[in-house]
Amino acid sequence: DGRQTEEGILLSLDLTMEQLAAIIGSSRQTVSTIINGMQRAGVICKVGRGVYRIPNLDLLKNFPSL
Repeated sequence: DGRQTEEGILLSLDLTMEQLAAIIGSSRQTVSTIINGMQRAGVICKVGRGVYRIPNLDLLKNFPSL
């Protein structure tokens, strides 16, 4: 579940990249590449181990790789 804050939505994922990849039927490398691209584009920000901030939900919804 995400939690709304002044800076955006905080999302805690208690999953490794390997686990996330297995859940969505992808490879760890692909998941890592997409998440890194999302971070570079400012779509998500890593704020801690397994904790990400989504500053603008519209950017996430319109991210081209999704």
